[in-house]
Amino acid sequence: MAIDADLNQGAITDAEASERRKKIQREADFYGAMDGASKFVKGDAIAAIIIIFINIIGGFVIGMVSPLMNTFGYGYYAGVRDTNPDCQIQCYNANNFSDVAGGKSATLNMYTNGADIVYHAAGGTGLGVIEAAKEQGKLAIGVDQDQSYLAPEAVLTSAVKRVDNGVFELCKAGVEGTLTAGDVNYDITTGAVDIAETDTLMSDECKAAVAAAKEKILSGEIKVPATAEEFDALYGADFYTLDD
Repeated sequence: MAIDADLNQGAITDAEASERRKKIQREADFYGAMDGASKFVKGDAIAAIIIIFINIIGGFVIGMVSPLMNTFGYGYYAGVRDTNPDCQIQCYNANNFSDVAGGKSATLNMYTNGADIVYHAAGGTGLGVIEAAKEQGKLAIGVDQDQSYLAPEAVLTSAVKRVDNGVFELCKAGVEGTLTAGDVNYDITTGAVDIAETDTLMSDECKAAVAAAKEKILSGEIKVPATAEEFDALYGADFYTLDD
C-alpha cells in the first residue's frame, strides 16, 4: 500500500500511518454501503468520455455484479463506445466493496497490460485503484464523491453521487404530503449525479467535450442505457461481459 511505502521512506509517522489506515477503513465501510443503496445512473457515461482524451485503453473495476451495479458499467461502456469505438476496456469484478488490496492488484495488472486510466465503481475496493494510480504515475477516476483529495496528481475526476439532493427531494415530498412508496430514480437530469468540480488534470478540449455530452444527455439526444436489454440493443451482447 502507498501508506506502507510512505512510512518506510520516513515521509509519515506511525501515528499518521495509523490514522490513514483508519480513514481508508471508514471510507471502505461507507462506500461499500452506498454503492448498493442508491440507483444513480448517467454520470458514468460522462466519466467515460474523459478517458478517451487520455488513452485508447481503459479499465473498469466493479465492486460486485448485480442489476443495480451493472448500471455503472452500462453507462461507462456506452460513453466509451460512443466517443471512440476503438477504445478497449479491461474489467475486473472484485465481488467485494472493501477489498482495497484486491482493487489495487487488479488495477496494477491493468496498467501492466497497457491501461493508463481506470474507473472504479467499487466502494472501498476502489481506494486500492487510486493507490495503484498514485504509485504508478497513472490516472484513476473516482466514484460517489470527489476523490481527488486522496491523490490529487492521479485522480482525473470522479463520478459524483449527490445523495444530499436525493434526500432533500424525499424530505420535501414528505413535508408537502406527496411522498409515495416505490422506487425513485435520481440521475443527471435531477442533479443527483455528475462529475466532480475538480478538473485541474483535464484539458480544455476534454472539458468542452464533457460539457457538450452532458447537454445532449439532459436534452434527451443521448440516451444512456440502464439495463442489459437497452445496452445490448445499442452495442451488442459481447461488449459488456460482466453481466453474462
